[in-house]
Amino acid sequence: QERASGYFSFNFGQWRNNRWTPFVLPWTTVTLMDIDCGGRRGKCETVTSTDHSDYDAGEQVKVTQNGRATIFADTLISGSENNPTSVVLTDEQQSIAVALYFENTSAFTLHMANDAKWPRTFLLSGISSVQWPSIDTPAPTPFPTPLPSEAPTYPPTTTPVSTPSPTCPFSSVSGNCEVD
Repeated sequence: QERASGYFSFNFGQWRNNRWTPFVLPWTTVTLMDIDCGGRRGKCETVTSTDHSDYDAGEQVKVTQNGRATIFADTLISGSENNPTSVVLTDEQQSIAVALYFENTSAFTLHMANDAKWPRTFLLSGISSVQWPSIDTPAPTPFPTPLPSEAPTYPPTTTPVSTPSPTCPFSSVSGNCEVD
């Protein structure tokens, strides 16, 4: 048997004082990138979701409904040559990506399966160019600029004198500060 699969739960909340408190998000989104096939058809990665409220699938992704479950499988045979390194995806990378949208939830589960003989990688991100087409990559860091020429600096004519003022601890929990 060459099939490997698993259920992956994504939970939103906070662990504090040995207690988990879930956070219900009004909405969230993930991008499943690089859903592809190994060396031949039928040996493809698949992702199944039942918790999403909507999705956008690339044109190379086969979408199948099975009751409440939506199964996403790729139709493109490829290796790692089209794996994304940025959330700004190329046209080919967008064609094998799926954006899932979730509403009013503190958790969701995805079933991920791989029918290939060799290990495969599932790539996920938050918002990408699938959900936000006009997203741009940050400008590259410019080459270092030459050091500025030395300009003379002059000492201040007078030294400022600090004026003592009352202070008190302020806490975002207490929300107030009183000085006597």
